[in-house]
Amino acid sequence: TGQLTLLHRAVNEAMANVGFQPEDRRFSPHLTLARIRQRASHEEAQAVGEAVHRAEVGHLGDALVEEMILFRSVLKSSGAEYTPLARYTMGK
Repeated sequence: TGQLTLLHRAVNEAMANVGFQPEDRRFSPHLTLARIRQRASHEEAQAVGEAVHRAEVGHLGDALVEEMILFRSVLKSSGAEYTPLARYTMGK
């Protein structure tokens, strides 16, 4: 998470330079495993939450990131729609 925190800071600084305000919330690197639709029942949502809570996750591995893509994400009733806005080559 240390490298992700450095990347987060660099992105925030670059965005501030073009007029964007940084978010007030604390940065929390994460991996989204699932989304629960709003129409899911309370019991269904609770069952998913309990299953995730019980799951034991060890080391997920290492990955070499060669490219970063900035996406626009629009949540629709049919699911999220992602549009690539920019691509960045890493470490070159």
